[in-house]
Amino acid sequence: MRTFLTGGAALSIACSTLISLGTAVLPQPSAASSHREAPFIAGQPRVDGSDFYLFRSYQSGRTDTVTLIANYQPFQVPFSGAIYYPMDEDALYEIHVDNTGDGRENLTFQFRFGTTERLDENDVLQTYGITMVSGDRRTGNRAVVRTTGGNDTLEKPADFIGTSTFSTTSYTNYSNARIFTVGLPLCGSQGRVFVGQRAESTAASLGNYFDNGNLAPGQQPFASVIGADSVDNPMAGFNVTSIAMEIPISCLLPDPENTVMGAWTTASLPQARVLNPAFADNTDADLSVSGGGWIQVSRVGSPYLNALFVDAGERDAFNASHPADDARFLNAALYPNPARVITQRYNLVDAATPRQDLAELFFQGIPGFNSISTLPADMLRLDTSVPSVTLANQDPLGLLGCDLAGYPNGRRPMDDVLDIVLTASLGALSSDNPLALQHCDLAGEDPELVAGDYITDGARRTTSGMLTSFPYLPLPTAGSAR
Repeated sequence: MRTFLTGGAALSIACSTLISLGTAVLPQPSAASSHREAPFIAGQPRVDGSDFYLFRSYQSGRTDTVTLIANYQPFQVPFSGAIYYPMDEDALYEIHVDNTGDGRENLTFQFRFGTTERLDENDVLQTYGITMVSGDRRTGNRAVVRTTGGNDTLEKPADFIGTSTFSTTSYTNYSNARIFTVGLPLCGSQGRVFVGQRAESTAASLGNYFDNGNLAPGQQPFASVIGADSVDNPMAGFNVTSIAMEIPISCLLPDPENTVMGAWTTASLPQARVLNPAFADNTDADLSVSGGGWIQVSRVGSPYLNALFVDAGERDAFNASHPADDARFLNAALYPNPARVITQRYNLVDAATPRQDLAELFFQGIPGFNSISTLPADMLRLDTSVPSVTLANQDPLGLLGCDLAGYPNGRRPMDDVLDIVLTASLGALSSDNPLALQHCDLAGEDPELVAGDYITDGARRTTSGMLTSFPYLPLPTAGSAR
């Protein structure tokens, strides 16, 4: 992993380098993240967090664990060599867990990447290291995570360059060999980790929404009108890079009386970067030198919150901020933009505002379902007391389909979160539910499905290629098929 200076020493060297060499300092805007939804992150794809998953593991024999998956570098074109998609050596990628409900991390898993040997003249193999932190992510108690064999340097498999470099079978075996069992030194247990390229698992025709809410040309955007397969999934065929961890529930939730946790992912960059104009004449030197404190540039918790609900001018600030400070963004849920866009386009009745139901969905958790605190903080919340559901039996509508193990109780790869979020934005979880949308009644002793339409973009994720075991996401699409 690339080393870099911190604090005043780095800034001092950066300033002196500028004076002596005339190098350039790149401007550092305050933030960004999640499928190119904010101005800054569109130019920083290696630290663009696209999706975050949190669910009770449904692999047979592993249901006493929780799986956390943070996807980065969205929209990877499989054949786009020659460099393909390494992770940023200067960045700090993190997965955070809050088990007290205050919007502050109690556990953090930090990932740093470096470059090792070349696979061939184009692609490189990367190694990475993991640090586990209890308490504050910057000042808390830290410990290095090692494999059960004692290694603190793990290997990320090369991207799926093509079927000449790897057959599908050999790539499966090659990547599976880089699923590592690791010790978790701050909770005295073991987990598993995998970092590597996977197929994009999100099914979304999001471009239709941004096209003035164009979800179903000429029709109201209800599933019973446009059908389940009326729109191709434009996300299919792209790859992402996944940071996946499988952690025992007892490690994440040490208090047996508390079964609810929250989690999110972030990426940060050093605050300064200096470019070396003499690099062309001295390729043994570094092209750039980075230093200073960490600046958070990407944050992903609830799906589509920042991309669809937060005002465009606030999205960079959202990505740079901490969940504990999310009270400033509550209006994004209380007065939702998607509801305004869709109801105006299709002349539908809007649910009454302010929307406390959406504040609970994104920022507080749903009372009696997955709430741990009323403090506003955007993070995925998971009640681990809810049993996992096997892949074949999962309902893509999650809670709206009375599958209590699905979103918004965490998020699984098969959950059609765009349909759920759009349906919720039109009032499915509100007390009035003016469009009589499908929902799950939790008031009785047993959950009861209340039938109705739901809002859909028409794109569907099928179980084809989806794994029933860790790391669950499908194999990446090969860059060459011949």
